Amino acid sequence: MTMSKYFSPTLLTHTHWINKEKFLYDVDTYASWTLFVVEEGSFSYRIRESEGEARFGDLVLCPPHTAFHRKVTSSLTFHFYQFDWDRDETSYGLIKLKDTGRLSSNLDYLKRVSTDEDKASMFEHKSHYLADLLFMAGSQERALDALKDETDPVTLKARLWMERHYSEPINFQKLAGTLGISPVQLTRRFTRSQGVTPISYLTCLRLKRSCDLLLETHLTLDQIARECGYENGFYLSRVFSKRMNMSPSQYRLTFKM
Repeated sequence: MTMSKYFSPTLLTHTHWINKEKFLYDVDTYASWTLFVVEEGSFSYRIRESEGEARFGDLVLCPPHTAFHRKVTSSLTFHFYQFDWDRDETSYGLIKLKDTGRLSSNLDYLKRVSTDEDKASMFEHKSHYLADLLFMAGSQERALDALKDETDPVTLKARLWMERHYSEPINFQKLAGTLGISPVQLTRRFTRSQGVTPISYLTCLRLKRSCDLLLETHLTLDQIARECGYENGFYLSRVFSKRMNMSPSQYRLTFKM
């Protein structure tokens, strides 16, 4: 899976199911992307060749028009999302989130906004939480994918260099030169090996760091921008809002514990 493509889902519906003892259907097929976010209990699932059991900390992702087999194994409380998403359908199955603290915070806030009488505001907040769940999954998987594919030593050097220097201005033409290849070759080889362009990978590194700083510090947006390789808070805000579907200030207000 490619982390950069975890952005910008379009929420269609969200339902919070509480203490569900069984599903109405053992197998169902949906016209849109589907995400189950387990809060309590557990259920077994099968999507194509992927199968297992999901519990708290797990997301189960199902592509459109794909048979979703499932069975409650322990009284289940979960969030059910349906959404449109501009990405290929090779991504599906179980995703175990490492940051369960952030997940718990998201779920707590989600329950609060679900009682909001302002339906437009409620829908907007639910969209934000969906985007953040997918961002967490994508950030985690991007890190795993990077560890899996180290067959191209030039690509590995480029990736490690970006991970060490993402907070600095980066000139990809100079980077390619130090690696002994052209900028075009760098883009092609990096994309083939890592599944994402160098600039997209750099952007993801910077956004991941900016998310951490927004939640873990009281730094101003300009200070965070400088820590993440951006000239100023205005430019960071533009990039952040485009990728995350919310402004940095909204993100901090929504997810800071």
